[in-house]
Amino acid sequence: MFVEEQKRTLESFANQTKNLVKNTQELNTEVLSRLEEQKDDNVCYVEWTLATSDNWDVDEIKKTLENCSSLMGKYFRIVFVYKRSLVIQTSAQVCFLQSAEKCQLAVKSFLKDLLDICELDMETKTIVQVEITISKEKFESSNDSGDFLQHCHLSGNPRDIAVIPGEDKAVVTFLDQKSIQFIDIKTMKVGSTHFVPFRCRGVTIVKDKICVGGYYTMRRKNLYILDKQGENEFTVNVPNAGDIAHLHPGPDDSVYYTDIKCNAVGNVTLEREQQFRKTSEDLKRPMAVTTDKKCNLCVAWEDSNTIQRITPNREYIDIILNTENDICNPTDILFSKDYRKLFVLNCVEDNTYVLVFSCS
Repeated sequence: MFVEEQKRTLESFANQTKNLVKNTQELNTEVLSRLEEQKDDNVCYVEWTLATSDNWDVDEIKKTLENCSSLMGKYFRIVFVYKRSLVIQTSAQVCFLQSAEKCQLAVKSFLKDLLDICELDMETKTIVQVEITISKEKFESSNDSGDFLQHCHLSGNPRDIAVIPGEDKAVVTFLDQKSIQFIDIKTMKVGSTHFVPFRCRGVTIVKDKICVGGYYTMRRKNLYILDKQGENEFTVNVPNAGDIAHLHPGPDDSVYYTDIKCNAVGNVTLEREQQFRKTSEDLKRPMAVTTDKKCNLCVAWEDSNTIQRITPNREYIDIILNTENDICNPTDILFSKDYRKLFVLNCVEDNTYVLVFSCS
């Protein structure tokens, strides 16, 4: 059996780890476990994605890895294992990954243990693509006063998040990984990862369905609809759409969306019927949309430094916030549950911060 790395050599993997440690004063990672989460600055979070072969019994491999995780060598500690492509989330001592020689030894040892313990077919010549990702990304939660509450590690750079109504569970999208991941927002533990067929951005919940939007040029299927377990149910074609950046629940089982390529805001039902689509020649790059207590739409236009308000029938009302209110490159917008506060996320170069406005 031959194992081929998909995106980087082992040497660059080691250099990435070295640079990550060098450019960060403290590597604030935590060792994840099913029972508790202990902080350890000497531990790094490593995820392996293996394109599984047709002759692999993925269910049996997953079960074996979970039951025999303690036998998988001395370098990497298995934390979670997911199906589809075989995704193995591990933690590792940083010292093993800073040296190219030690890194190669650790990776080869882990993959050899994987072959031996899972008793994979080694008679048939098979090329298995392997992607290795190092991450120290965290999902953080705060109250509406901005006080830090808690955080958890994620498997990549999060793009958007939606909380499932009535449950202690949220869904996060990952643009580059083309995937979503569940989070228990009560315990702040990460859950299963599920892959989607495009680079996903926005996510929202409509009629107990997870709606995911993003970049997808093939066949123009712009919305991917999954059930609450992360399994695909169907797709929705948004006519004339380009890049779907943000989603928000609409009336009657519909979804509001922003299209940053076409400078458009629209609404489409889960039955694939487009209710409206409004484009703008003056305002540029609609990054986010939400609704106020009167069901009017509030749209954050990133390149125009503007928060615009329109009616559900796409009629212009007014500009509620702009540069005079310190709006600069707004990329997200959200009301509090009682609609008495409006939160705007500004992204200015490397400085990202939230502005809070009182609402009457």
